[in-house]
Amino acid sequence: MLCCSAVIWANQFTAGQWTLDVNVTTGETDIIYAGTTLVAKNRAHFRVGSQQYDQAQMTFRDVTEQDISDDFGTGKEVCVISEKDDIRAFEYYYIYSDKPYILTQLVLVSSSKISSNYLAPVYSTSEVKFLPAEENYNLFVPWDNDEWVSYNNYAFGGDLTSCEVTTLYNAPSGNALVVGSIEHTVWKTGVTASTKSSGEISSLKAFGGLSNNWTRDYDFPHGFVSGTKVSSPKIMVGYFSDWRDGMEQYADLNAIVAPRLPWEHGKPFIWNSWGVIQTALTYDDANQVSLWMAENLPEYKNDGTVYVCLDSYWDNLTTNRLKQFAKYCHDRGQKAGIYWTPFVDWSNTPDRQVEGTKYTYSDIWLRKNGQPIKRTSASACDPTHPGTRARIEKFMGNFRDWGYDFVKLDFMDHGALQADSYYDPSITTAMQAYASGMALIDSVAGDMYINLSIAPLFPTQFAHGRRIACDAYASIDNTKYTLNSTTFGWWLDRAYTYNDADNLVFQGQSENVNRIRTLSGVITGILSIGDDFSKDGDATAKERAIKLLNNKALMQCASQTKAFRPIDAPSGTGCASTYYTTVADTVYLATINWNTRNQQYTFDYGQLGLEPGTEYTATELWSGNTYALEDGLNVTVKKLNCLIFKIHPKCGTAIDDVMIEQQVSKRLVDGQVIIIRGNKQYTLLGQSL
Repeated sequence: MLCCSAVIWANQFTAGQWTLDVNVTTGETDIIYAGTTLVAKNRAHFRVGSQQYDQAQMTFRDVTEQDISDDFGTGKEVCVISEKDDIRAFEYYYIYSDKPYILTQLVLVSSSKISSNYLAPVYSTSEVKFLPAEENYNLFVPWDNDEWVSYNNYAFGGDLTSCEVTTLYNAPSGNALVVGSIEHTVWKTGVTASTKSSGEISSLKAFGGLSNNWTRDYDFPHGFVSGTKVSSPKIMVGYFSDWRDGMEQYADLNAIVAPRLPWEHGKPFIWNSWGVIQTALTYDDANQVSLWMAENLPEYKNDGTVYVCLDSYWDNLTTNRLKQFAKYCHDRGQKAGIYWTPFVDWSNTPDRQVEGTKYTYSDIWLRKNGQPIKRTSASACDPTHPGTRARIEKFMGNFRDWGYDFVKLDFMDHGALQADSYYDPSITTAMQAYASGMALIDSVAGDMYINLSIAPLFPTQFAHGRRIACDAYASIDNTKYTLNSTTFGWWLDRAYTYNDADNLVFQGQSENVNRIRTLSGVITGILSIGDDFSKDGDATAKERAIKLLNNKALMQCASQTKAFRPIDAPSGTGCASTYYTTVADTVYLATINWNTRNQQYTFDYGQLGLEPGTEYTATELWSGNTYALEDGLNVTVKKLNCLIFKIHPKCGTAIDDVMIEQQVSKRLVDGQVIIIRGNKQYTLLGQSL
């Protein structure tokens, strides 16, 4: 709803705690929150063709203001308008009365067609200082989860470009600036900041048009967007007292722009063949695994079932065997999963015919500088080409017809690589092409659960879940690597339905390491175990699985929760040692001692979101031991080990399976169990409503 539009010449515009101070000579704008300047002299910065423009060097024309009430909040839209060379730059600011964030977007308009591959609605080269002088960090967020890339928490004192979003925050206080794109189907977005060790932010830029090694485009430029009107991605700029709140708020805004793919069932509990069996996959092995799990892991399930998933090399099985395997899983009360790479040609054979079409693979390859694009020794396929699209329809249709309930889609970033051109002439950027292909997959997937691997962080609306990191298996280093992505990317399951912790493998490791690996799955989201449970599989791994995965209290925790929040956030590419999440009136707290000596941990009520003055009981789920809390919890964790606590009010009863059955109401919404207790409503997968 828009109203009260007017051209005005005043230079200050206010909504709630937000103030925009516009220089009516240059169009530069100070973005101020609660009296503190977060971004100084912000202005539009962009290219048209090869010509670069800076709004401060254009002719400033006017400012418009109007009241707004939209999906993001209620407040004001302020537009700063400048002009040069038949190009009008409309710098929109959306400031909200009761929100800790604003949105901004740059729109270019011309009487003739223009083209741009770089639009920056946030561009400031003026220094600001609003964080304390010590322990400030700028977070690098990777564009995808390929090649074992990690989040990297850099100390202030240099230049950094993050992909899609970053936070600049003070560790002791938690105070944070969060800047990131909330639109992802046209542009790859970068956020570049220059900082000083004394706490200053010297420059800040958020722009559509990112192309570098992290986007896997290397020295190839971002695609151009053309028309008489060209728009940047919409950018969030927010200030928060806790950087974790800011990242969760960022994820929530993304989910407003692109709502999560609906899921009306519980969180999948998975076995995946790529953990140990890998290329040696056979029908007999898969069937034996399914039977062994049905007989030996009664607690490893959710929503009454477990997913038994065939990964790469499922084509070792005949079509009849694939159908039979799915049927046997269903007969055992299980569900069946399969694997595919929709945008990849592994054969690299140009004249090979694309399955079910008249095209050859050479026809559907993406090209850069006229040459086929290859990554990981495989040719990338054009998501807009009718051959690629017919192939998608054929394979996804087969999976449905064969009875599969889950599909892991891998090497997805092959479909999001910038190319010379695309079959569809209306598409000119990698993300437009990727979104087109993903929308088709979504439309033909039926009710299968869609899980992405080696995939861009965004967009999120075409899949239920995504691997939080790249391949990980059994070792403690693999667990640390996975939890680096959980520590800094737990918030992604507010945009997806679930995060996936990858292959939880026991074989060849100590029980303590197995226990930590299991807990990493609980902390992250989906559990996906991967040992060989066939008759010839490792006996010790089977024993560990029976011991660790039949812990009813732990499996109940895993079924009720989404990703845990980190309590601590290390510098560099490390991972947290403590995490927590809230489920109705219950808090789950997980702590991991990565050291080779025993470690003492102390947690106060404030860290865990507990109510002062309330007595709580903590039950450690591995041992069953109980503890009384008095203003906090003090525990010792043995070397290279972990604990997980279920903390609930002493005078009450924690939410559990028995209590759920006694509720007035219970329903599933997007994978979340919503329950009613008296006059209170809770969600059992996420924060209390």
